[in-house]
Amino acid sequence: MLRRALIVSTLTILTPAYALAQNDATPSKPVPVPAPIFTNAPTPAPKLPAKKPFLINGDLRAYDLFRTNGEQNASNPNREAFNAGGSLHAEFHVPSSDFYVGTTYTGAYPFGLTGKDPAANTHVDNTLPGFALSTFNEAYAGYSNAYTQIKVGDQIINTPFANAADSRIMPAAFQGASASVQFEPGWTLIFDDMDRFESRTSSGFGRYTLLTAPVPGASNSLAPSTTEKDTSGFVMPALQYNGAQFAIAAFDYNFSSIANLFYTQAQYNIDPHIKANPFVGAQYATESNASQSTIGKIENSTMGVQFGATLAKNLVFTASGDYAPWNNETVTLAKCSAANEATTGIFLPSGGTPDCVAHANGTATIYYGGIASPYTDSYAADPLYTTALTQGMADRRSAGVSEKLAATYQPLNKQLRVIVATSWFNYINPAGPNLTKEFDADATYFLNKVKPGRYHGLSVRYRYGDRTQPTLPYDFKYNRAQLEYDF
Repeated sequence: MLRRALIVSTLTILTPAYALAQNDATPSKPVPVPAPIFTNAPTPAPKLPAKKPFLINGDLRAYDLFRTNGEQNASNPNREAFNAGGSLHAEFHVPSSDFYVGTTYTGAYPFGLTGKDPAANTHVDNTLPGFALSTFNEAYAGYSNAYTQIKVGDQIINTPFANAADSRIMPAAFQGASASVQFEPGWTLIFDDMDRFESRTSSGFGRYTLLTAPVPGASNSLAPSTTEKDTSGFVMPALQYNGAQFAIAAFDYNFSSIANLFYTQAQYNIDPHIKANPFVGAQYATESNASQSTIGKIENSTMGVQFGATLAKNLVFTASGDYAPWNNETVTLAKCSAANEATTGIFLPSGGTPDCVAHANGTATIYYGGIASPYTDSYAADPLYTTALTQGMADRRSAGVSEKLAATYQPLNKQLRVIVATSWFNYINPAGPNLTKEFDADATYFLNKVKPGRYHGLSVRYRYGDRTQPTLPYDFKYNRAQLEYDF
């Protein structure tokens, strides 16, 4: 049940609209349908009238979620959480100058509805989280003109494998510098250098990632229960081109002490003049561990394709697929067990994906090949076409084959948006089978008419996800209700 409460939040990010039918990273903002272009460059500072150097905005958000498991145990029961909070954003533009400064305060409070000590309560879904938050997740100085955008400090960014992941009460944030330069029409060079990270369930920045620290509400099986590993951020150069019919972007992430990940995605509108406006997309990722190998050996190659078209008035359909081959390595191992496999120094699959075959001579073959995503792991916020509402190949850290069918309906006034999708994940390898399926539905209603620019007004959003798999909890259901007011 959606409960009423007050909060504040500002989102100064641009979201790729193709994410509408992809994953859980999409915030509850109206987005054009379809949208085949990339928007991963730093957000240009708004041009304010000369007499109004101050910009103040934000939103209020109340959020309730409930998850049920087909089979429960003491450490993994059904869970529920409520929270209310958000952010207030203020920005000052130096008169007659391209320089500006800004800050965002984000807070959240559950008003006692999650009980005492919710952070330690296994019946509370702390992916929301169910406990209080208080942080200045943005404090930056910036420079913005027609061709150059520079921002230094604490900030919310939006790149494929490091983004706001804003599907809960507050977005994730980063500390560092971001810059973009448009050097030719349609061409943009981007560079990010981030030192610290603040997860969406944390109240401070630190030298950690979702793979190397015990972050509340995330899958932290690689990190000790009481310590975190210093993995001081990432460096990412990128190049993108946005044309009238064709867009392509390439990102090269250097995740400190973890891995090097190259990702590229392209999209082509076949003929925007015909009614169906068909488009085709392709993506490719390749990743290998860094020299220090903090989380072990990583070797991944993922390829994806997507086809889409407007099948009926205001109804966009997409069909997508991703594929990553399995790798294997034979190691000395007396028995296949989670504890033994953790000593092999290999980045292993999770979530019940089979990965080990023992041999009579005291060795075992380990199967691996999934993406290690330090800033989206367990968030379902990565850019893979087939990532679903609750999980995807990157969250399972698994290779394999996945497919997804999705439909998005948004009438011309954009006051209603409905997304329905079904995804299939085949993680089978010589260690055993694993077939996972998920159905998702996502509906948002904007009470005010939606105009170009930032939305102002009240919106209601409800999301439902139903995942079935051959391992615990066998059947997983998520219900999420969100009430938001943007100002």
